[in-house]
Amino acid sequence: LVLINGILGRTLMLAGETTEAERHLRGAVDGADALTHFDATVPDWYYLHARYSEQLGGVLRQMRQLDKAAAGDANSLRELHTLVTKDPHNTEWQQELAASDLENARLALDQNHADTASQLIASALDLIAQLRDGSPKNQSLLLLAAQARIVAGRASAEHGDVTSAQNDWQQAFQTLTPIAQSSNDIHVLATWAAVLLELDDLEA
Repeated sequence: LVLINGILGRTLMLAGETTEAERHLRGAVDGADALTHFDATVPDWYYLHARYSEQLGGVLRQMRQLDKAAAGDANSLRELHTLVTKDPHNTEWQQELAASDLENARLALDQNHADTASQLIASALDLIAQLRDGSPKNQSLLLLAAQARIVAGRASAEHGDVTSAQNDWQQAFQTLTPIAQSSNDIHVLATWAAVLLELDDLEA
């Protein structure tokens, strides 16, 4: 049930159905939290709790409930740091930590904390680069790298550095191009659309 709620919530979020997305993701978070209390020795329960807390934070951010989003994002980041410290070889947890860094960076930008956002983005980019060294053609890592560059461009724009922003968005475009034009994955297509919007190139 935790996974079903999580998948539904994520899909509804991408479709713009934020109210229903919040309901399902909150169910996923509550379910994962119950599992951690049932058996605190299973790391995967904490991973699911962190993952869906981050995704719930993203929905709350879109709904402009920034304080609630901050609480979920902070929990996600803290739990993922703990997991990665315990098992630094778990690439799935590392990838989710990078995603959590990015969601926290998006929130920081919405809160007008551009410097904090830049630090989180740098951390995510470093981690993504390390992961891609071991798996350069991994589609989920290519997607995450493109998402990171989109957020990096927004941070540069907030600092008034238009050139760096355009460079970041162009890197996102180039990273995603090999998979986006032939993909039917909703996550890839949503990120592709975001890249094109940032580049103001809707005809690409």
